[in-house]
Amino acid sequence: MLIDDIIYLVILLICVGFGEVFRGIKEPITKQWVSTCFGILVSYIVSGVHVIHPILCTIITAFLVVYLPQR
Repeated sequence: MLIDDIIYLVILLICVGFGEVFRGIKEPITKQWVSTCFGILVSYIVSGVHVIHPILCTIITAFLVVYLPQR
């Protein structure tokens, strides 16, 4: 269990350091894509291939919200 705790701590420190880089991004679209990609990367590092399920659920839900008619 110790190695998992070390990995978790390293990921947290990387996220804190990434905040400095993230604050330097001025363009909103770039900021959106960088945060999305970084979030997916961190999720993949933490969860492995199990991150596929929430990503698919999000894509399917977004599709349903956009393309199904309102009641």
